[in-house]
Amino acid sequence: EIASCLVGSEMCIRDSSYIDPNRDIEDIDPEMLSQPWPGELKPSEKTRLGIGLIWRHSGQNGRKPIYDRLLTPAEVQARIDTYHKPYHAAMREQIEAAYARFGGVWHLNLHSMPANSYEGLQIESDHPLADFVLGDRDGTTCSPEFIDVVAGSLRRQGYSCLLYTSPSPRDKRQS
Repeated sequence: EIASCLVGSEMCIRDSSYIDPNRDIEDIDPEMLSQPWPGELKPSEKTRLGIGLIWRHSGQNGRKPIYDRLLTPAEVQARIDTYHKPYHAAMREQIEAAYARFGGVWHLNLHSMPANSYEGLQIESDHPLADFVLGDRDGTTCSPEFIDVVAGSLRRQGYSCLLYTSPSPRDKRQS
């Protein structure tokens, strides 16, 4: 059972709308900037939804604008340098230390979701929100077998799980 072998630590950024640690640093909405970004940008689907590296929207249905002005590239870079990079450096240090001690690491990225998550993500579903949403970042972060192990452990404890996995977020299974 997974819970019997867990050794963990906790890291958090309290306001992921200010800078989201779960986004790549190139996942910036150029329409939020007062000037062109000095490097390459790779806006994702999350950016289209207003929840990229720097969130555009919050509130009911995720459509209440956060800013009443455009941000300067220097402001965004300062957030990256002050919060995003140190967060990831600390996480990398903890993962490397755990790997050195135990020979393996399971990194679970856990966060809460608002009650209207389906609306904010523009997902139509007749299922109630799951207790846990498990994802693999489009197949890049773990194997389907690992997701199944975690989901099985949670289900045996009476929790419902939504599997938000590759190949597409639209191919979801809920139980």
